[in-house]
Amino acid sequence: MKTLFVTAIMLIAGSISDISGQPVASGDPILVSLPVGVNANRCLMRYFLTGPFGGYGGFPQSRSDVPELAIPTVHEGTQVEALRAYIYCSGYQVETLDLPSLRDVQSRKVQLQLKDLGTIPFSGTVLTGARLSSNVRQPVEDLGHAYTG
Repeated sequence: MKTLFVTAIMLIAGSISDISGQPVASGDPILVSLPVGVNANRCLMRYFLTGPFGGYGGFPQSRSDVPELAIPTVHEGTQVEALRAYIYCSGYQVETLDLPSLRDVQSRKVQLQLKDLGTIPFSGTVLTGARLSSNVRQPVEDLGHAYTG
């Protein structure tokens, strides 16, 4: 009976924390929540996982009816130690996610705060076919670098 009690206590203690007293990272995925009104089908995420297996890159499958993207935290049966990702949603600034130690992450949910890119109006004429001539190939300054077409 005493052995059963001690075994039960050790199992409970082991499921709550590891030897160092840190919370044990679970196999639950990291859920990246998108802001209200942002369609997950118009977003692209790439992630890179690292752990004892080395490194692995991938992308989550998005669904328009689910406003979040799931990143796995287990690869080939091994716990992921670190995660990096970038998220691009059409019309918004690219966001990055850097979790150098999943062991220290308290929550498995990340709420994105996307920044709207806005629009820049422009006007002009598009030249086609025979109307294009050598006078179009004039140097253009772009970010301090000359471009001569």
